[in-house]
Amino acid sequence: MGLSEGIGFAKDEIKKSKKAKKFLNSCGELTEDKLNTALEIAGMEDDGLNQVMMIWHEGGDLFPEKVRSQILSILDKKIQALEETVIELGGTLDSDKGSCFIATATYGSYNHPTVIIYRNFRDFSLQNAIIGKFLIKFYYFVSPFIAKQIIRIKILKTISKFMLDSFSIILQKNKNF
Repeated sequence: MGLSEGIGFAKDEIKKSKKAKKFLNSCGELTEDKLNTALEIAGMEDDGLNQVMMIWHEGGDLFPEKVRSQILSILDKKIQALEETVIELGGTLDSDKGSCFIATATYGSYNHPTVIIYRNFRDFSLQNAIIGKFLIKFYYFVSPFIAKQIIRIKILKTISKFMLDSFSIILQKNKNF
């Protein structure tokens, strides 16, 4: 498999995992059939199904939300690892999907509370101003390279975390989004 094929494969896996997360979050009461559907969407029916079904059957009807939570956590980790792979291979992530490259690389999870703060700031504040839209476009141009360096170089992750933590405190105090 060549480099571009590897990037394409990883991006396809990211899309499938995000689609499975969306399904799990919107399917209502979790049943065994819905769980099977989510695992199939994510392409995890072979590697994840047996483990999840053992948890499901051991817990009976008492644990469907715990199972949902575990699957969502597994999907988050899978998405993060695949996004890091795409960046490390020199690819870029689709900017229209709402990725916060630098914050995600810094905190290690697309769903980390601080990453969510930055996504909300982008979506509900920056997006509403012309200068904000320009900053977002510029960010998506430069941030994949920066995120790749943050993943590779530990001191950059430490510096980035300090800066992002500091600014997120300001954002939380001034919640206009």
